[in-house]
Amino acid sequence: MHRALRYVSCLLAAAAWTGSFSAHALSFELDDDGQWSGVLNTTMTLGVGWRMQDRAADLVGKANLDPEVCSRQYQSCQGLFRQQSYPAAHLFAARGAPSMRIDDGNLNYDRGDIFQAPFKVTQDLTITHGDFGFFAKWLYFYDFVNNDFTETHPNLITPDNVDEVGFVNDPIANRYWKNGIRTYGPGGYVRKKRSDGEVLRQAGTDLQLLDANIYGRVPFFGERELSFKIGRQTVNWGESTLLVINSVNQANPVNANNLLRIGFQVEEVFTPVSMVFLSTEPFYGATIEAFYQYEWEPVESPTPGTYFGFVDLGTNNIGHSVNLSFGTSADDPDRAFVGATSAEQIGYLDNPLTLITPTSGTLRRLKDWEPSDQGQFGIAFKVLRRRTQ
Repeated sequence: MHRALRYVSCLLAAAAWTGSFSAHALSFELDDDGQWSGVLNTTMTLGVGWRMQDRAADLVGKANLDPEVCSRQYQSCQGLFRQQSYPAAHLFAARGAPSMRIDDGNLNYDRGDIFQAPFKVTQDLTITHGDFGFFAKWLYFYDFVNNDFTETHPNLITPDNVDEVGFVNDPIANRYWKNGIRTYGPGGYVRKKRSDGEVLRQAGTDLQLLDANIYGRVPFFGERELSFKIGRQTVNWGESTLLVINSVNQANPVNANNLLRIGFQVEEVFTPVSMVFLSTEPFYGATIEAFYQYEWEPVESPTPGTYFGFVDLGTNNIGHSVNLSFGTSADDPDRAFVGATSAEQIGYLDNPLTLITPTSGTLRRLKDWEPSDQGQFGIAFKVLRRRTQ
């Protein structure tokens, strides 16, 4: 609560400073005869989001709700022997979700917490000369909550606590191992400061260059004109303005974090990319459009660990590993007890299957594969039908 009050105080102070400057347009001339002119638009927004409800238990991994849910006699809830205590039935009956890959953002914000407090400045610059012009747009944001945030992990194994968690000489968990060998079921309750650079860029603070293009009109066949735009831009490829999933409007990648940030503008949802766009009217009411894209940018999904993050892996290589268990094992992103080689292994997963092969519940993630910048294009023919009676 004290942290929330501190955020509110900072935001109110910022609001008092920005209140009369929320939107401003500056027009100017670049020469004496007015052939070159420009406009600079500036918009400032400030917002706060509170979590108003408690988290639902069925959206939190079972082992995050109860780290002991599959420890000792239940051995990762892996049924292998007739004499076991029905581990699968025990897991099914336990509260929570059968996954440890969907709840980091849910666990980071309690009821009453501020989950987002962004201050955002958006500017666009237009310079025109006759039928030609230059347009650029950029935004800067700083989130008072997420740029300096301490994450909560109720069941985590790390290199710092690997010698403290787990079982040693336990008559059940260690019955397959010689004295001194540690087995790992539950981890520890860990709070650590958010430090991943890409997470901070997506959720904490960033300066984004959106548009940067030149545009104009030139004579075409007959009395027709050819409109062009070259550079970073957004193409509305289809008739939907904001239908971003499973629609024909897919020429530009979606930035979900811009969409979910308080104070967003519609044009910030799609990431501009470098392309050439051409358009002409062959006859009245008809338009031919074409574009060729020479830059590729990825989709940006909701950042893992933030309030709207729905999976604990993110785009642009956020998250280098994933917990494969069905809600049974502690998160162990660094495979802390496995070691780089068998000689460096300091313990074993609390599961009889590790007698066959020593492993953990964690799978490493490879880096994203990125396609070529070339080869994407589109052609469209549009007709506006006249309304008849």
